[in-house]
Amino acid sequence: MRRSTPYRVYRRANWLMTRIPGAGLLRVPPKTTEWAVKSWTRTQLGRDDSLPTAAPTLRLGTQVAMDEAILGVMMRPSKFPSTADYERVGEELSEAARLYRSEGWTAQPDRYHRTPPPLTDPQITTRRWLLNHYEHLTWESGFEPHPNEPARERWIGYEAPRTAHAHVLRHRDDVDRPWLLCLHGFGMGYVAADFQAFRAKMLHRELGLNLVFPVMPLHGRRAVDGANDLLSFDLLNTVFGIGQAIWDTRRLLSWLRTQTDQPIGAYGISLGGYTGSLLSTQAELDLMIAGIPAVDFPELFRHHAPNRVERAANKQGLLGSNATDAHQVISPLALPTKVPERRRFIYAGLGDRMVPPPQPRSLWHHWGGPETCWFPGSHIGFMWNRRAHEFVRTKLIESGFVGDPDLVGDDATTPAAA
Repeated sequence: MRRSTPYRVYRRANWLMTRIPGAGLLRVPPKTTEWAVKSWTRTQLGRDDSLPTAAPTLRLGTQVAMDEAILGVMMRPSKFPSTADYERVGEELSEAARLYRSEGWTAQPDRYHRTPPPLTDPQITTRRWLLNHYEHLTWESGFEPHPNEPARERWIGYEAPRTAHAHVLRHRDDVDRPWLLCLHGFGMGYVAADFQAFRAKMLHRELGLNLVFPVMPLHGRRAVDGANDLLSFDLLNTVFGIGQAIWDTRRLLSWLRTQTDQPIGAYGISLGGYTGSLLSTQAELDLMIAGIPAVDFPELFRHHAPNRVERAANKQGLLGSNATDAHQVISPLALPTKVPERRRFIYAGLGDRMVPPPQPRSLWHHWGGPETCWFPGSHIGFMWNRRAHEFVRTKLIESGFVGDPDLVGDDATTPAAA
């Protein structure tokens, strides 16, 4: 049967992007068109039972194209694994899955996560970014994979993740205020990016919150030259990186509880939405907001992998039961959240091409159907979406997590003395 012209163009673009640098951008027009056709069809046929719909508009289509362009750039040939990589990762994953099953960690993931020692004496320095003074916290992480885990020595060999970092915006007055953990997304972990993405000015100045921005392993100052990203074909790096992020953040929480008697909540974006949702199964939090959250990394890898990569990954067992079992120990869907039902919130983009809507929808089901904002935008587009940011602001107030924002002055920022 002869394939249609759009299909043949897409297949050609998919083949080229695995071999020629920059060719991944060829996927933008066909993938954006595919999204527009499917969205239009769904709106015409009516909403189904699983997901809301959004009519394709020029504004939304532009944001979808931006997501696809970034995905196209990320999927450059240098990022694709070699045959030796597939074999190595496949062996690591198979060994990890066997270990996790034998230890009972896949059935009881909470047993995989050890209780870290409390953080008592982080080093604190005062720094400045534009008009903002902030505190820079550092401390020795102390995290190591379990003794028998494969790839343990590789992870221990990374020097930068051994030191944990966090940036803090706190008010200089004597008022004890709520704290909000701001958990960044993939590729972030820098003051400039994090303050902007979380609308730190609104959260800190207008709502009067104290903010703390932990830096995830393999991000920001914790990046490692020569190491693959936290989300890459080195799948155990993802397991260890998320596991260490939970360890470090729980230690940070222990220090925060020596600073305040007020509520402590978490707000995560993208990868941070995943981390925060998992954290909420391990630690007592008073609020959790998951923004454009991923919840299933093996499925996300399968969704985005070009055909050639997917075939090779399947051959080596990178997308089967071994991957599912290995990631079960860090899955935010494996255990119930400890956050009060009235303070669980989600927002997600109807045109999100990086974290497709079924992922946040799975979290919505797992959390018992909390209040959710489905905004007409993409993954990158959340940055400029007023509806998403207003949803965060409104829910922080309506849930009682913050008090009357009219009582907070704009001059209340700058850190307490170190």
